[in-house]
Amino acid sequence: RWSGPFTIAEIYPYGTAKLIHPDGCKFKVNCHRLKHYHGGDLPPLEIPGVTTFPKDK
Repeated sequence: RWSGPFTIAEIYPYGTAKLIHPDGCKFKVNCHRLKHYHGGDLPPLEIPGVTTFPKDK
């Protein structure tokens, strides 16, 4: 058995996900085995390196 919380690092085709445990352990599981997080508030999503460009006329 494995217990979390885990972070989803990557989603692969055909319903497979790569999970990362806080201790650094990584492994793949079937997405049907995952459960939603119903704990406290999640930190806001941060998207680094976003560049905007002016519109062409």
